[in-house]
Amino acid sequence: MVSEHPLVQTPPERAVNVERWGWYSVAVNVVLAAINAGIALVSGSLAVEAEMVHNLVDLLTAIGVLIGLKLSTRKSKEFPYGLYKLENVVTVALAGMVFFTAYEIARDALFTPARQATVDLWMLGGVVVATVIPLVFSHFELRAGRTANSPALIADAKEYRTHVFTTGAVFAALLAQWFNFPLDRVAALVIVVAIGKTGWDLLSDGMRVLLDASLDADTILRIREIIAAKPTVAELKWVTGRNAGRFRFVEAE
Repeated sequence: MVSEHPLVQTPPERAVNVERWGWYSVAVNVVLAAINAGIALVSGSLAVEAEMVHNLVDLLTAIGVLIGLKLSTRKSKEFPYGLYKLENVVTVALAGMVFFTAYEIARDALFTPARQATVDLWMLGGVVVATVIPLVFSHFELRAGRTANSPALIADAKEYRTHVFTTGAVFAALLAQWFNFPLDRVAALVIVVAIGKTGWDLLSDGMRVLLDASLDADTILRIREIIAAKPTVAELKWVTGRNAGRFRFVEAE
């Protein structure tokens, strides 16, 4: 006998928590964009502007993630199994936004006329705050995403980890400018590389699910053990499974 059904599914109470984290992500991105916008406006730093654009794009993608989280468990006549892959579609779209951001920042870093950035002590403090916020938030969001098995939430948390690195580059550029050593363009290009890597990770992870990549070997082995342990099972010929966002589909004979 061959059967296919969701093996693991997020309980309703976890789905609510996931949506709440989506709202948290929107709020955090608003705060980060505001901090970097204020510093960029006064300092004229290309690196800070690059990070501000990075925040604004993440704000849009956080809204997209929230929409995906809200719609992914809904079912209809056209989609009787639900829109469970919508989170992964959002993840792939997020990757596209990340690549576009990298292109825009690289273009400005390479072709914008050179300019002198102004650096004050409060700006350095603001960048430190903009580094600590995503570091702390990503830790808790990643834990929530793994608990709920939400690819969109996990992807969003990993993107915040990138912010920790890129704001560190911004801090280094401003500090160097404080000592009249221009690193603004270099820091902007470092941000481009970090953003590009994040985009590739998101794209590859999202496409694996959309193309029905297999479950990992450890999970398949555990499923085999559970099925074989049932007293009503005389023989287990084969087991296979696939990822589908927060769901796992398994077939067995």
